[in-house]
Amino acid sequence: MTLTDIDRLRAVARYDLDDPDLRQALDAISAETARRLGGSITAVNILLDRAVLTMSSHGAEGTMTAEVGGAPAEWSFCSRVVTEGRPQVVQDTATDEGEDVDGRPLAAAGIHSYAGVPISTEDGHTIGTHCALHPLRARFDASTIAVLESAADRILHELDQHCVS
Repeated sequence: MTLTDIDRLRAVARYDLDDPDLRQALDAISAETARRLGGSITAVNILLDRAVLTMSSHGAEGTMTAEVGGAPAEWSFCSRVVTEGRPQVVQDTATDEGEDVDGRPLAAAGIHSYAGVPISTEDGHTIGTHCALHPLRARFDASTIAVLESAADRILHELDQHCVS
């Protein structure tokens, strides 16, 4: 799958992403995930064709993505989650061979560990991610993925409550 896949983008367009009630519900899920993961930064991201729309985050106050509500897709670790449609873990952004760290300013800004899971619609379109980031080299593992996947199910349920088409 690619970020520019038209059917995936149509799936994104089905949701009222500007609804303040949706954002409030996603904020609660992000906060709960952060608590369950022991204080990691957490986010709910929807990926457009060239940008990441940060729908919710917890612990990211004062960061660029929190201030502007997203980032270019090529900066995001979440792009790989969406294009591959499966969970991803980067234990150390400075040494992970699967990541182009130089091309990811978020890593250069002090994010050393990342774990993300897809948010996929019932018809199989991966529209975004629920992820955890850590400024230290965290040990994200299968239990981290399980927490994120459980929350991603709740996130999709909330999104489904805010369909416009």
